[in-house]
Amino acid sequence: MPDDIKLKKYEEVLMAAFDFDTADLAANERGKYSEHQIAALHHQRRRYVVTGAIMAGLMLLFLAFVVLTSSQLAALFNGVAVLGLLLAAFSTGQHVYRLNRDLQTPVSAVEGRIELDARSVENGGDYVVQVEKQKFKVRREAFFAFKNGDPYRLYYAPHSQTILSVDWLRDDQPFVDHDRLHLEEEPRPQVTRMAAGTQVSRAGAARR
Repeated sequence: MPDDIKLKKYEEVLMAAFDFDTADLAANERGKYSEHQIAALHHQRRRYVVTGAIMAGLMLLFLAFVVLTSSQLAALFNGVAVLGLLLAAFSTGQHVYRLNRDLQTPVSAVEGRIELDARSVENGGDYVVQVEKQKFKVRREAFFAFKNGDPYRLYYAPHSQTILSVDWLRDDQPFVDHDRLHLEEEPRPQVTRMAAGTQVSRAGAARR
């Protein structure tokens, strides 16, 4: 398969994994969000608000059930319910605040060689990628879309650390089989100095 077709297919893999297109990437290169990305951030914010409201409603229903069925445990579960409501409100507020800040600030970018944190995956944790000192939590399909050790430029929302688009900073020959090239290189003879001051290659010494 020609290299240009391979390149196009790999770029399509990245676009599918991070849900962006060439218009999104062009906007991010200018430090701006595309209309598609703005809509996605608004949708993510609404989802957090709805999730927080559902959790708060469930805690209130649980509290009402305990109060009606067991007066002795009402005080204990009342405290648990209030604590749960506070945690839900705090978590939701944090996410919504970060997304609001993202919508008010320019897109950030970082570039360098990607490092895939395999240890976190092996331990059942999040899928984490790192470029320079920046770490990002990503979905499984996004994690495996990267080529470990290759250079990339990541465009992301600075407060929620959401990756918006990815630019692969490929080499001139990204699909060349480096192992094959290494085998085809002519070996350079290693030189050993003899006591008399003459130089012979180790290959020649072996034949003797």
